[in-house]
Amino acid sequence: MESQVQGIADPVIREGVTAAIEKTLLPAMSAPVYPGHFTVTADGGHFGGDVTWPGLDSWEMAGAYLLMGYREVVLDYFAFVRAAQRRDGNVPFAVFPGETEPEGRDTYLRGMRWPEDVYEYRGRKWVGLFDHWQREVNPLSVLAAICYVLTAGEITLTPALSPSTGRGREWLGENLESVERAGRYLLSRKSGNGLVGGAGFYIECPPRNQWDGVTQCYAIKALRVIGELCGRVGEGGRAREWEREADRL
Repeated sequence: MESQVQGIADPVIREGVTAAIEKTLLPAMSAPVYPGHFTVTADGGHFGGDVTWPGLDSWEMAGAYLLMGYREVVLDYFAFVRAAQRRDGNVPFAVFPGETEPEGRDTYLRGMRWPEDVYEYRGRKWVGLFDHWQREVNPLSVLAAICYVLTAGEITLTPALSPSTGRGREWLGENLESVERAGRYLLSRKSGNGLVGGAGFYIECPPRNQWDGVTQCYAIKALRVIGELCGRVGEGGRAREWEREADRL
């Protein structure tokens, strides 16, 4: 990774990338509360030192960790998020410790179902947040499912985890069904106007519109990624069906 950074020609960009790595990415994974855990800020401040955010934040950071060579961190992170997935394929956009009722249930966590959504992972209880505090359109409700699929795609693009390797084929075989369930959840959110609802990517247009172009584009991208993953394990029929579903959006 050091050679890659030093290969950045622009000194300002090189300095910025170095600062991002040394002051955010490395400190963010320095105090994990489970294998693969990292905070979305350097010190866990504001967003919690023991909270996981499987949406946009963690997807972007997981991609950076893969580029830095921290493959095991990302694989363990993915396993943690998979354990939080509901049977319908949905993925929480935040995961909190679940031993006791989290604070904020009457404000920013009022969409949480505690203790109904409490689950156990590696001997500890956790609870996922699937519904936003703003209940009118429930924004961010497809964000984590999209990012879950995209993270899986990026994992398989890592040379050591490519489906052309034994470990890559094994990992994809173990996780593809879960990734496809996330895709089916996205399709279940398709509205009568043809758009995927959920205002997934932090669209702040009051009162938070139910549909937005960013979510639609990334939902299509996620379906195409699933198709690619199916194709890599020889499931041509499933791959073509996912491509057709993407074309329909």
